[in-house]
This record gives sequence, C-alpha cells and structure tokens, in this order.
Amino acid sequence: MIDDLLDDEFALDDDFDEDPQIDPAFESVEQWVSEYLAAVINRKIDPQAGRGLAWDPGWWRHSEVVARLTALWWAFEGARLRSREDRSAMSGWWVEHCEPHLRVLLDGETGPMSGANEGGTWLGHGSLAYEPTPGTWHADDLADLPEPAGENADELPEPAFSRLEDFVESYFCVVINRKIDLQPGHGLSWDPCWWRHQEVVSRLTSLWWAFEDARAASDDPAAMSTWWIRHCDPHLRVLLDGEDGPMSLTNGAGTWLGHGGLGADPPPEGWVRPAHLTP
Repeated sequence: MIDDLLDDEFALDDDFDEDPQIDPAFESVEQWVSEYLAAVINRKIDPQAGRGLAWDPGWWRHSEVVARLTALWWAFEGARLRSREDRSAMSGWWVEHCEPHLRVLLDGETGPMSGANEGGTWLGHGSLAYEPTPGTWHADDLADLPEPAGENADELPEPAFSRLEDFVESYFCVVINRKIDLQPGHGLSWDPCWWRHQEVVSRLTSLWWAFEDARAASDDPAAMSTWWIRHCDPHLRVLLDGEDGPMSLTNGAGTWLGHGGLGADPPPEGWVRPAHLTP
C-alpha cells in the first residue's frame, strides 16, 4: 500500500511537465541517497547505538526513513527546478526541508535508525502496534469537519483512505518507526488502543486530512515533505510524549484507559468574555 502511494501518486515526471523542462537529477530515491545525500551530509555518527547521531547504511530497511527520504528527494528536485528563477531555492530546501528531516532521521536516542550498529544486524524498531477498533466504534474528532467544497472539490482525486482507522492501520502505524519505551511515563509512548483517547483521535483525523491534501497536490513536489515537517512531526511530538502526552501512561497489559478530559466549570452567572482579550 505504501509503495503504491509513493509510486503512483507522486511520479516525478508529472511534476516537471511545464516549460522550462528540467529532467530530474536522479532517477530514484536510492540513487539520490547514494550519490547525493550520503556524500553531502557530513556528521559525527556515534558508533554506539542509542546515543548521539545515528545512521543505518541499510536505510532502506526502515519504512519511515524510506518515506521521509523519498519526500525529501521530491522537494530537492522541486527546488532544483525553481533555482533557475529563484537563486535562494536550494538554500530554502536545506533550511525548510533537509534539516528538519535530519533532526528526526539522525536522532540516536529514539529516531527510526537509533538502534543501528556497525555490524548491520539491527533490523529496525518495526511498526507501531495497533488493536483493531471495536465494531461499534466510530471516529469522531468533535470538530464536525465539513466535506470538501468549492469549485474544485469535484476534481480532487479519490482519497487513499476512506476511514481514519484505515489511515492509522495501513499507513501511519506502518511508516512510523520509533523506539517506544515499555515503561509508562518514560521516553516515547504509543497505545495500540489509540482510539480510546479523544485527543489522539482528533489529532490523527486532522493529520489524515492533511495527508490527503498533500497527496492531491500533484503540482507541488515538496508537498509530502511539507506534510512530514509541518504536520506529522509536530503532532508526533505530542502524541508520542511519554511523560505528559495523551498516551503517556500506556502499559503493556492494555488496561490503562487514558487521562480523560480537562475539567471545565461553567462561568458564573453574568460572566462576559473580556473583549480586549480577543481580536
């Protein structure tokens, strides 16, 4: 499913149809990584797993690394195309795309390659676990999101996923590869019963919609890279927060039901919202 999304929806040739025609510099993500990224990124990689910066020469083993580097490659080719008219385009690629991705990719503590060793025997953190949603469960993000509307609504491609749970189980859980701490209250945390927690449901719903929007942006080679950096990463910092996040006390037995909502007392009679506090 992930390979289909990468190959079918974002063929680079489709993004370079308009004049001036510029052929992509690299024909595949593996060529781009081996001939460009691996040569141009010079960092101090810690040989001891679990600390400092980490990089796995077998990067292709890890779904999140493949997805991120593919998005980064597309953004690179898009910046390269724009550089004929915008001399700052490649600098923008470094600052707005490459560096944010590298902060995650090279994270030696909890990142997708954080267990890499010199022997090349580590195969990765694996996918996030998930429990199927109960038969009576229905995704409700409480925001009452409207269906797409407007003059271009009928031209939108069919979404890759028709339900939130399909997006979570078939894409999100597969592509996110992090070191999840098994001890509640520490490191990164993920609850296979994610659907129990309203904040998780609401955030993943909005992340899914943003994903579909990026996937539909066939005229923007950087769209998926932008989705990772501006949407997925900020959500993950909260969702996987093992100290205070919405799934932070998850236990292996699956008996923890969540923190619950914030208390909200009704304001006293006669209370009026101070006008000077809001525009």
